[in-house]
Amino acid sequence: MISLQKPWAGLVLGLVVCALGCGPEIRPGEAFVHGTITLQGQPVPAGKGSLNLVSPTSVGVAKIEPDGSFETTLPPGEYQVAIRYKDGNDWMNEQGKMVFANDLVPKKYGDVKTSDLTATVVEGANEVNFDLE
Repeated sequence: MISLQKPWAGLVLGLVVCALGCGPEIRPGEAFVHGTITLQGQPVPAGKGSLNLVSPTSVGVAKIEPDGSFETTLPPGEYQVAIRYKDGNDWMNEQGKMVFANDLVPKKYGDVKTSDLTATVVEGANEVNFDLE
């Protein structure tokens, strides 16, 4: 016989199971990449930016959150990494001249040609952290 004395118990159990097992949906053949960017071992200052992963056959872009965390999904492979992180947005002033926000990480990391950062990602979940100097 089924007891309905605690009908909320099933809902609570379902939420607990989902919290433990529900993460990003990773399809076969995909790599979920997440991590944190730090600067000289410390959290990056609050800002705005992106992390770009570039390979000969694929490009992945992840928004960098104000706490330095990021996540994206892309095909497995070897990637060169560029990180652009600034204290705001670039904008155009009234005279039509671009005004650039200040870089919060060394400028060399902003281009895959000058950045020495790389990432190897495999199918499934990957944690990749970058400590910039």
